[in-house]
Parts: sequence; structure tokens; C-alpha cells
Amino acid sequence: APLYDLVGVGFGPANIALAGALIERWEDPSVTEDAVPRKILFLEKQDAFRWHPGMLFPNTRMQISYLKDLATLRNPRSPVTFLSYLHETGRLLQFINRGMSAPSCREYGDHLSCHWAGRYVQDHGTLFSKDVIQLADGADGSAHIHFRDTATGEVSTYSRTGNPVISPGGRSRTPAPLRALDDISHVLHSSTYATVIGPILLRVSPSGVTSPLCIAVVGAGQSASEVFIDLYERLHAIPAPGDRRHRIEMIFRKGCIKPSDDTPFANEIFDPASTDVMFGLPSCQARDLVTSEYKNTNYSVTNPRTINTVRPQLLYAQNVEESIAARDGTPSAKPLIVLFPYTCIISASACGTGASPVALTLYDVLRRSSPRTEMYDVVVCGLGYDHTAWIELLAGGSLGTRFGL
Repeated sequence: APLYDLVGVGFGPANIALAGALIERWEDPSVTEDAVPRKILFLEKQDAFRWHPGMLFPNTRMQISYLKDLATLRNPRSPVTFLSYLHETGRLLQFINRGMSAPSCREYGDHLSCHWAGRYVQDHGTLFSKDVIQLADGADGSAHIHFRDTATGEVSTYSRTGNPVISPGGRSRTPAPLRALDDISHVLHSSTYATVIGPILLRVSPSGVTSPLCIAVVGAGQSASEVFIDLYERLHAIPAPGDRRHRIEMIFRKGCIKPSDDTPFANEIFDPASTDVMFGLPSCQARDLVTSEYKNTNYSVTNPRTINTVRPQLLYAQNVEESIAARDGTPSAKPLIVLFPYTCIISASACGTGASPVALTLYDVLRRSSPRTEMYDVVVCGLGYDHTAWIELLAGGSLGTRFGL
């Protein structure tokens, strides 16, 4: 197997940013040949670069400053910054004049996939459809990287390096009761939502359907809330039979949809200096304490703008509509939205084959009342991601022993 100066596991934003930094160094005539890795390789399990394709809704916006992009904090003059992308596409003035500092997620995703660093590395040092399954400690002191070709299933040891960079991203997190239904297409995770929900709704609501749709959204964080809003718009466009209404239910364990904390002091936890502080803490307990304190900056929380859409614009508007309908005797044709806080899923089962409904047994963790079973045509899980894949990757091979795994 060839020996590389650097091998990156994954080709998402983190390793694209690294690639951009390396390419800039290559182009710098003051940098000597041996001062920067030259022979590099990135291994990505997807068949092409994609950044959250299942969550790229037309109206969703980034939750962080566009200045925290691939390069601005490292080198504001870098050609791989978001501002350079806007300039290259001829939209810089339009972006400034739009009056909003947060770009849409769709535009930011386009920035990641189209800038020249990504293109260059894809052409010169990226292999797609390669799922890294093990990092072994080679006898020569290098890391031996084993991967599976996702197209053929073939397992290979392709590369060796003294500098592996592990950046595999997160894995979809699903409640244990729903994992047994992984093969059912209308039980899905928010990470694939936008790419599959259209065909799913067509399949579960064919022409001549006699019952309205009932859809469950599990979770109350940013992803779940955005899916909830998008489903409301989609179901509004699907005629319900008779005077009945489609129904969307949000199921979550907490008492309410909680806001994310993006205030100035809290945001300092994402500064590069905070990484050094965390690394230098004396124990796992100390790191866990800090992580717990700042969890509400990013995990299981929702941007206040999104909360204002769910509460005032949807729920309050629904109350107004129902009040008018009750007075005038004209039933609302809009989907009915219901929130179930303090609720967990204790079991799940398919009620048949194909597009048959799914049965969820729900339990109120606060009132501790008897469990109840509800039927859903579609279940969307929006519980975010598990970020332990890199630990398992290290622990699964001999290289992990260097880190006590």
C-alpha cells in the first residue's frame, strides 16, 4: 500500500477546510517543499460530496455566522471563504442588500460543494464510495487504513500514513424502539427527509384515499422543528377527504421547545482558544461538566426564529382558525398540529407491509399515565446525531491502543 503524508477519513466541511489550507500552502512560494504535506488522500463513504441534503429547505437559514466558514478565521484573504464564493458567483452585493446576515442553508451548502478547494482535492486526492472500517497500527509505525467499497463490498487496505485525520461526522440517532423499523421507508430520519418525503407522501396518500394522514415528528430540536414546519406546508397542499383534517404530532421528552443560546459569552465556547482549554483540563469529569454547561448552545435546542414560527405563526393561528370555524360552522381545511411534551416512545411496530401505518406506543413520563398506542402514516425522527463514530473507529483497530481504547 502506498505511503501518504496525510490521509483524511471523511470529506465533509472539516477536511475540506484542511484541504483548502494545504492547497494555499502549496501555492505559497515561500513555503519549502518539505514544510507541508504534499501527498494527500481523502476517503469518503458517500458517492459524491453532500452536505445535509435531507435538510436543505428553501427557507431555512444558517444558525451561525457565515464568517465562521472554511477559512475566514484562519485567513480572511483565502479564496475558499464564503465571501469569496459570493464574489465568484456575482452575488456579493445582492447578499449585502438583502438585509440578512445569515445565508440560507441551501446557499451555504452550494458554497461547500463548489469552491475550488473542494474541486481541486476531488480531482487530485479524494476517493468516494470508500467507507473506512478500521485503523490499524502498522509495524512500520504508520497507520494502515482499511476501507470497504460501498459499491462492490470489497474490503481493501489502500493507504498508509503517519498523519491520519479522522473526521467522519455524525450518525443518525434513532430511538431504540424505531431501530427495528429501519427497513420501512416511511419511518425515516431527518437527515434524509427532504430527499425522500415527496415520494413517501405520494405513496401513503394515493388518489381516492378515505382517511386523512397522521404524521409523527419525534424530537423538539432544530431539525425536528424545521421538519414540522415543512410538513405543515406539504400537507396543506394535499386535499384531505371530506371535512376531515390531516394531523401532525410532535413527540418529545422535554416540556417545551427550548431556545438555543447564541449570546456572546456562550458563543466563546466555539472559539479556538476554548479547544485548548478543553484539551488541557485534568479529567474527563471536568470536560463533561463544561460540555453539559454549554450543551444548550447547539444540542436539543431550536433557534428562536424557528420557535416563533411554530408557536405564534402556526399554533396561535390554528387557535384563531378553530375559533372562527366553531362560530361560523365552516371546518378548517388546514392540517391539525398537536404537541405532546413529556412523552417517550416505548415500542413501535409495523401494521402490515408496503405503506401500512406504524403503531407507536407512547408514555407520558411526567404524569405516568397508562401507555397509549397511536397509528401514524409517516414517522420522522429528528433527534440529531451520534458523534462517537471516531471513537469506535479507533477502538475497533490496533491504533486505538495508543489512546487507551
